[in-house]
Amino acid sequence: MDGTAKVNSFTNHPVAVVLAALLAFAGCHSERAPTVPVSGRVTFDGHAPPAAGRLYFRIDPPPPGFPPRPTVATFDRRGHFHVAIPERRNGLPPGRYTITVECWETPPRKDGPPSRSYVPHHYQCPTCTDFVVDIGPDDRGRFLELDVLRH
Repeated sequence: MDGTAKVNSFTNHPVAVVLAALLAFAGCHSERAPTVPVSGRVTFDGHAPPAAGRLYFRIDPPPPGFPPRPTVATFDRRGHFHVAIPERRNGLPPGRYTITVECWETPPRKDGPPSRSYVPHHYQCPTCTDFVVDIGPDDRGRFLELDVLRH
């Protein structure tokens, strides 16, 4: 041995250099719309929900690069939720959202007993709900408090 060590460097492989450049270029030129972190708490008549459930956030029209389907957030038995867009990142893009609620006493099943919801129809219908929120482009984060009134 002559005292020199052979270094297996990442930059010695042309394919690796090209791959690294492509990854860096893709990360720097992402055309994703900005998102605003959104979290909060759902209550039922001012109390914890009777069960865990889901919230559906619908924006019209969706911004470029975002799917036209609603964004879904789950809430736990204490009502806490955090919105995340799986194919993107946490939060929602700026816009006006209608929010619907799903929380089942007896969930719908193909071959089972009739479904029974804890949520009045008013909060399940996108055109009926009064849960509407505006997420602004300058918002740094939003904490929403949604109270489902059943009485």
